[in-house]
Amino acid sequence: MKKSRIISTVLCAVLLCGCNNEQNSVDSGYVDVSEFVSEYENELENKDETDSNMFPLAEYDDKAVAVMSLNYSANGKYLYCMGAPNLRIDGDSGEVRILCSKAGCAHKSDSLDCSAYQRMPGGLSAPEGYYYTLGNQLCLFDGEAHKVLFENNFCTDFDKEMNEDNPCSLGEIVYCDGLLYIFGLSHYFTYDISKGTTSEPAVFCDRDIIMSIDTNGENIYYCTQLSNELYVYNIAAKESKKICDNSTALDYKNGALYYVQYENGVPMLYMADENGNSPKKIIEDCYVNFCVTDDCIYYQNYADPAREAFMCKIDGSDPQKIEFPQKVTTENGVDIVSKKADKDLLKIISSSAADKAYIICSGSKTTGGVVTPEEMIFAFDKGSAECKLIAETER
Repeated sequence: MKKSRIISTVLCAVLLCGCNNEQNSVDSGYVDVSEFVSEYENELENKDETDSNMFPLAEYDDKAVAVMSLNYSANGKYLYCMGAPNLRIDGDSGEVRILCSKAGCAHKSDSLDCSAYQRMPGGLSAPEGYYYTLGNQLCLFDGEAHKVLFENNFCTDFDKEMNEDNPCSLGEIVYCDGLLYIFGLSHYFTYDISKGTTSEPAVFCDRDIIMSIDTNGENIYYCTQLSNELYVYNIAAKESKKICDNSTALDYKNGALYYVQYENGVPMLYMADENGNSPKKIIEDCYVNFCVTDDCIYYQNYADPAREAFMCKIDGSDPQKIEFPQKVTTENGVDIVSKKADKDLLKIISSSAADKAYIICSGSKTTGGVVTPEEMIFAFDKGSAECKLIAETER
């Protein structure tokens, strides 16, 4: 099974700052959603017991994400949005669920031990819960409790040089064939889910920071942040081979390597074989937030000021422009609430385990002439350019 996950520049910055934030810390850009939570809890009283399972999943998230999509995980019919508060959104109905099962919890930023406001960075959703890293720990949130599965005490001289306060910090997690690949700045180790055991750490990039990463179980594909180079690391041979310069994002899918390479300041999407050979340019002007599914590619222009989004076939052919619907509420013929998607920086998310693909964009709500920011979440049937607005969250 393929897997892929991307370590963002933001994540690298977090690693270099020590990753010592408390679990209850809240991003300052988010607003209080207590009114929404209260409404949701009232609705929840009439749900049956099966709805109490926050992770009714059959598979593991193996999606490739762009740097803007670090805290999102698509699996089954759900989209998990992690970040003050942590939410689960139904891709069919748009129903929003707070990820906290504590009885009597007010689900506010200052609530004691509220899982909705506990940091769970670098994560992925799974049948047993949500895996994430925090500082030097690999953790699992099973819907009720947070469990520490492993503490990393390994680091290299480069880790110490780049992160004096916490050189053993861990970053992103990638899933492939029953294993979690957990990455630090320059090394990785695997965690066997069925056995609960970890491998010895292996160093694969000791003089640069990893910006983007992927594996098929035989190779590790990675882009470096400082030099913007793309490499293929053979796990068995423990050798890296440089593929190209000016590369900032990648994904491995069904025997092919997809990667962004800049040419004269414009990002292009290339497709190569699993060893990085026989590269072919398939999309011109494709930003780092592209998403490859079994059926198609969702992507966004970058050089074009309009920043349009498209869906095309897996080989880059037949691009179709995506139109985002604007939501308008009228009263007596007058628009009183208008919600319009901002296409500047889109978060495009899917996975082999997901029923749908999603695009999340910044939005704006205008009420009585007052504009407030929101996230607008659009869902797509895979292989389709038509979308539906399923949820809006104040983030």
